[in-house]
Amino acid sequence: MGGKSICKRKTSYYILFLLGICATYISFSFWPDKPRVIPTAVVQRSDRTLFCDYKFLVRATLSQQMDKVISKEGLELIESFEGFSSKPYKDVAGIWTIGVGSIYGIDGKRVKATHKHITKEEALQLMERDLKRTEVRLIQLVKVPVNQNQFAALCSFVYNVGSGAFQRSTARMKLNRGNYKGCADEFLRWKYAGKRAIPGLLRRREAERELFLSNA
Repeated sequence: MGGKSICKRKTSYYILFLLGICATYISFSFWPDKPRVIPTAVVQRSDRTLFCDYKFLVRATLSQQMDKVISKEGLELIESFEGFSSKPYKDVAGIWTIGVGSIYGIDGKRVKATHKHITKEEALQLMERDLKRTEVRLIQLVKVPVNQNQFAALCSFVYNVGSGAFQRSTARMKLNRGNYKGCADEFLRWKYAGKRAIPGLLRRREAERELFLSNA
């Protein structure tokens, strides 16, 4: 008898559960439609997320503005000061170099005295490879818009001094603060090699400064 009583009780609970589901379904079926408001992602986002979005948009805009290759004037400036050497040599700073100012050889490793001789075509390929890296680093390091001539001058400058030196430089700091002329004037300070002022480096800095300040 006890078992039958429990069974009947469970059956009653199950019937009541089904009736509840049916009642809920019917009530929603006759419920007046309301306009569904879907909150936008911007409304739901926190201030921190919005700030991240803002930074992303700024970076995207600057990348688009700077998504360009170095100009003919910039290439000519680099080639005129770097020159060409088919064999390894030490530059004024005592760094092994080859081709058109490349410090990394065909194998991607630092140039040594034992590096094989290269042709002018191979030197230009190395230069193109190094300039692409320079352009990428500039996009990462420069936070303000620059025109074509400014971009070309920066490419020449960074190609020569290195992206690490530019990252730590006062020139970059002034540029990112919107002080374009201050940045150009800083070029002239980079004329030393081994604590010695090098006339050739000063001429190059003057040429880069002039290109940077000229109209695009």
